[in-house]
Amino acid sequence: MKIKGLLIIVICMIGLSGCTSKGFDIERVYQFVEIQSSNGKEIGTIVNSDDLEFFFEEMKFQEWKYIEEKEDFGKCIYKFIAYEFVKDDEEYYIREDPYELYKVDDNYYIIQDSDVISIPKSAGQFLNSIENKITITQPISEDILDNWENRIVNNTDSSYGTKKKTYNDETIVSNITKIVISDEDELDIKIDNKEEITAFIEGLDTDSWSSIDDIPNDAILRRNISAYSFRRRTKEKVLTTMYTIMLYEASNNEYFISETIPDNGTQDGDYIEYYTIPKSVADFILQTE
Repeated sequence: MKIKGLLIIVICMIGLSGCTSKGFDIERVYQFVEIQSSNGKEIGTIVNSDDLEFFFEEMKFQEWKYIEEKEDFGKCIYKFIAYEFVKDDEEYYIREDPYELYKVDDNYYIIQDSDVISIPKSAGQFLNSIENKITITQPISEDILDNWENRIVNNTDSSYGTKKKTYNDETIVSNITKIVISDEDELDIKIDNKEEITAFIEGLDTDSWSSIDDIPNDAILRRNISAYSFRRRTKEKVLTTMYTIMLYEASNNEYFISETIPDNGTQDGDYIEYYTIPKSVADFILQTE
């Protein structure tokens, strides 16, 4: 079962050969743009595909020019960060391109790292009044990035491509803060010791799982297992769900797993997969106390 992922916008422009402009990489795929105030506080996020297309068109990249002058630009007006979920040789990572907007007299500039870029006045005016020019959602970049990082840990691409079962990987185990096992009655088991978490993950023996299209209709839910980690980039220790595993038993004594990686408030939708598992793995889960 595959859920539709984030809408993405590919920025393609014609006649760019020989262009000396710098700035946003217009050949890249950006899934969303975070907008921050001058003090770094997130104002909102651009995620809608039409709004992203409009945003990048108004930037007028072909007219951006790199300049040598390093004058004092004072305080920036806005900060923009364009994000892309990248798959490269079966590896996944997050690319982020930050840009700061400045105005000196009637001229507008973008500073990207140590580069200074002169941009058209119309583009600068558009960015300077961005909050009135385009639909901006409430700040959700943190949720999207948490979601992406969970998928990197689980080796899952942002459009829900092939998923490798690597729960035993040290990276995953190191990110898990707590595991909670429950059922429809009063069972409530909490595992928050690192050694016990590692032992439980190893006991799942995910290499023995076989992917299937769905779970039989007569299957009964036996256990609900949720793995949690602390949300990144926040000072407060806020737990977020990494994934949820539901163990089912069918009438013929076969066992199945429904695995969900939640979207955590993004527009991705949940990633869901179904598996058949050996009885030995089901026994291990059922006997965990």
